[in-house]
Amino acid sequence: MFNEPNLQGGIINTIFALVFAVNVVAIVWGIAIYFTELGSDHGKAEGKELILKTVTYLFLLMVLYAVVLWVRGAVGF
Repeated sequence: MFNEPNLQGGIINTIFALVFAVNVVAIVWGIAIYFTELGSDHGKAEGKELILKTVTYLFLLMVLYAVVLWVRGAVGF
C-alpha cells in the first residue's frame, strides 16, 4: 500500500555531501590562512599546504564517488 523509500542511495549521497562540504570549508579556511598570514612565511606555507591537501582530497572524493556510482549501477542499487 505504501511505497518504502530507497534509503541505500540516500545515506551514501548524504555522507558524500557532508564530506564534500567539509572539504570545501577546509579550502576556504586554507585561503583565509594564506591571505591573513602574508607577512609570515610559516603561516603562508601552512595555508598553501592546506589548500593543496584539500584540493587533492576533493579530487579523490570525486573519483571515489564515481566508482561508488559505477558499482551501484553494476550491482543494481
